[in-house]
Amino acid sequence: MVTPLLLLMALNTPLEAASSVVTVLDCICDRFFDRELEETANSMLRPYCVGPYTIFSKPSCEDNIPDVFPKGEYAVDRPSCAYALKEDDDPQKYGRNGSRCEDAMMDDAFSSSLAMVAQMIPHRNSSARLRGYPPDTCGSVDGLRDMEADDATNLLCQVVPEITNTVPGEWLVDMQLSEEVLQMPHQRRELLDKLLPTNAWLSKAIIINYDCHVLRSDSQTSSMGIGVDDIVRNLKQQTSRDLSDHAHILSLAVKSIESTLTVLILEEKGKNMSQQQLSSLIKHVEKLGSMLHVHTSGWMEDIYDLIGEIHNIQVYEDPLKARKPVIRFPLVGDLLLEYHNKILTLREDFAEQCEKSIPGASEMLQLAEAVYTYLDNNWLRLVRLLFVPFYGFNVTFEKWQLGDLSDSRVSVDGSCVQLLVDLLDRPGCPLEDTPDEALRQREMCRVQLGRDLTLGLSYVPITSYLAYTQRVNINICLLSWMVINSKTICQDLPDRVLNSVSVARCFFSHSVGKSCSPNNSSDFVCLVSRGVFSLLCESFYHYGTHVYCMFQHEWGHTKPTSAHHTRYGPKTEPLRIHAFREALHNSTMVYRNFKIDHLQTLENSLISINIFFRCVTAGVFLYLPKFRNLPGKLLLCFQLTGIVQIVCSEVLYRMFGVPDLATTVQLDSSLTLLSCIWLNTFCYLVFSGVRHLRLPDSLHPSEARRLFRLYVTYALSVWTVVTSTFVSLERVSEQYLFHSRTLLLTAISLSVACNFLLLLALAYTYIRTRRSVSKLRTTTTNKFGTRKQQIFMSAKTFLLSGLGILARVGFHQAEGMARYVYCVHLTTMLQGPAIFVLFVCNGSALPQLRHRLQRWWSPDVVSSREDLCSSAQKNLASRRRRMEQNVLATPV
Repeated sequence: MVTPLLLLMALNTPLEAASSVVTVLDCICDRFFDRELEETANSMLRPYCVGPYTIFSKPSCEDNIPDVFPKGEYAVDRPSCAYALKEDDDPQKYGRNGSRCEDAMMDDAFSSSLAMVAQMIPHRNSSARLRGYPPDTCGSVDGLRDMEADDATNLLCQVVPEITNTVPGEWLVDMQLSEEVLQMPHQRRELLDKLLPTNAWLSKAIIINYDCHVLRSDSQTSSMGIGVDDIVRNLKQQTSRDLSDHAHILSLAVKSIESTLTVLILEEKGKNMSQQQLSSLIKHVEKLGSMLHVHTSGWMEDIYDLIGEIHNIQVYEDPLKARKPVIRFPLVGDLLLEYHNKILTLREDFAEQCEKSIPGASEMLQLAEAVYTYLDNNWLRLVRLLFVPFYGFNVTFEKWQLGDLSDSRVSVDGSCVQLLVDLLDRPGCPLEDTPDEALRQREMCRVQLGRDLTLGLSYVPITSYLAYTQRVNINICLLSWMVINSKTICQDLPDRVLNSVSVARCFFSHSVGKSCSPNNSSDFVCLVSRGVFSLLCESFYHYGTHVYCMFQHEWGHTKPTSAHHTRYGPKTEPLRIHAFREALHNSTMVYRNFKIDHLQTLENSLISINIFFRCVTAGVFLYLPKFRNLPGKLLLCFQLTGIVQIVCSEVLYRMFGVPDLATTVQLDSSLTLLSCIWLNTFCYLVFSGVRHLRLPDSLHPSEARRLFRLYVTYALSVWTVVTSTFVSLERVSEQYLFHSRTLLLTAISLSVACNFLLLLALAYTYIRTRRSVSKLRTTTTNKFGTRKQQIFMSAKTFLLSGLGILARVGFHQAEGMARYVYCVHLTTMLQGPAIFVLFVCNGSALPQLRHRLQRWWSPDVVSSREDLCSSAQKNLASRRRRMEQNVLATPV
């Protein structure tokens, strides 16, 4: 037996060449390792000598579904690039599925990226990649062929501290890739020559750290005479220590792989480029590296959070299982790591936009996908395997008490939902600089949506078209998917699953007892959305096993193989994946285009027509004596309120942006209520006149003025109380938004109901009178008004009842019907012409208006009602006018 210390003394390897233990193990692998041997030492060294050589990636897949899938098992013999079907799955519900993995090699971008990423992983002959070995480095290990298992274990467990304490680790932390360095070909080559072997060392350290953890955990769990509490306490200490080491190595390895990605792309693509083209390429590649950093840094932050959660693993007695000890894992544990995206879809999401301005963007995006998938499968997922020793016991998990939120809705800002839809439909290229205005808009929407979620999940009643465009009632799971999608407002924030679940759990009322500090940061909506979508949106998820296309790089030869089995055994654990992605995307169509562009001209025209006819109608009411009675004054107040409402919401806000949207919505809603109250006073006056058999024109002018002042006082008093309460609730705190809107909607509904009851009483009186008159013997006809009069009366009844207002307000409560609400809004703009026709263009008002207009040109025009003289007097007056005209026409 040769101890590692004697080996280190015998080898005398320089530090800058490699760490001593790494050199020894590489020599053992090169000289003696035989994959066919089953000796204990060789089998223990297998992870080190074999290492991770496989590249997992997701190439482009065809849209068709394979005709045949084996039932009852996963499609191992036909590797799929998308989702493998289970026995009870319907193939028709999958929008994308499996071409053969061999077909992916026909894709130039994929095959090119595969060749580049193959340079970033260690080969089987891993020592050939490490430069600077003396010629006789391996000459002192000839006696290690029969090395015992304990010595192999000791040697393996020396790898991690040796590698992490070497110069390359410090060099990676301090390394900065400046543009000056990247523009120089020889400096790029030197940098790449350092990065590639460093990456090989770190990759080995990651694998060996896991294997040493397993060996030490096995020795602890197999110890005799130790209780479960002591074993779990030792496992927690060991796991915390090994996970800290793993996180440290991963942080270096991820930085290495990101830097290698940048330098490798420039080395391969930057040849024969001008300085300007190279500067542009460097900018795009740095953006690509930032995108990869966003995804990997989320993993790293979750790992550090997981280290702090290990002490929450507890042992307790389960009374239902005969006091058998149970290990209870916290909710924020290692299982949540499965909710990380297993693959990226950068090429699918952005290649079309980026290729327009960046040649070769598709290949770079595909390369980033392949690199991330390699990191996920070979490095990052090892974190979960560090917790495998715990699962040898009876394990239970903390449950989130809140149920499925797939059917829950939340009221949020409409303009932000429109921004999310626009980003999903027309995403920008992430490799290019995003305008500052767009970044500010995304930041504002993150803050606004976070505030909306903080207010709760209450349904907010809508009382105006502007309020509908301001607030949208949307499915919270759909909103979460739109927020966390890689194309929208959270694309630049790391995906921290553990932190997301912690924040989301504190966000809901079920966790009031927990000590949760308020979170007002701009990433609050991203964290809550990720936590909600991961754990509380069962209907938006699908359980299945993702089958990757694995390409094994072996001795310079790349070939596609099945990825169902890895070095850790078959992938039997189902992964939660984003299935029905296209279906989710299609469901956002109902929130698209609140203001339809091609109808804006029509909208402006209808608004102008509405304002014109309302003003004309109000002028007629002021001009004609017929409308100067008490009912006419009340209808005039109704018209003036409508004019002010349209001018404020449709003219001032649309054209000048004043007042602000929130104030405009409150003003529009309160004026809607005031219009209903004016109709209340009018309907009550008509009902009172019919009840007391007294026409409004029969009132004395002083009595009419007194009643008008009284009605105006009552109307404005009720309106002031309701509006003040409504506005005050929203101004004091946004938490009372639901209460204020409910109050206003209730007031409008009660007002319309009152009008409806009064008009029903009038209709009953009308029908009873009609039947009574029709029974009189003196009547010569059974008709009680012409059909035209009846149609006009029915339309007036509908308008005066306020049912149109209630229908419009009620229609705004409809979910996911933005286009139809817009059409209702356009139809509402026809109210002005309708009022003009119903109240002015009738058999009584129109002749008077025509006569008074005619008198402007002919003052002696006499209307039929003013004609009270005899025929002789009319003839005499006519003869005198003709004589006067003849005298004036006779020449002198």
